[in-house]
Amino acid sequence: MRYKIFYHRNFFKEVGKIPSQHQENVKEILRRVLQNPTQIPQNTKILKGYKQVFRTRIGKLRLIYYIDHKNKLVRVLGIDTRGNVYKIIRRLLN
Repeated sequence: MRYKIFYHRNFFKEVGKIPSQHQENVKEILRRVLQNPTQIPQNTKILKGYKQVFRTRIGKLRLIYYIDHKNKLVRVLGIDTRGNVYKIIRRLLN
């Protein structure tokens, strides 16, 4: 069974604010995650204190997503600059 992807309701608004080059990088990263969710992409780390929540660095931006292997889901939580994205995480996951 393939993984499905779900986007937080503000994600597309956030992506619209970033340069088109970074938008293409986001698409490529998410495509790779969906193809092989067990392989962590380059510039990606698991966030401390959260199970299966990952952050991928794209220049000064951070793409945050959660992989739910049990339900075969990838939940894209947000993308923003470093300082702002961690505020988003705390709001969504705590």
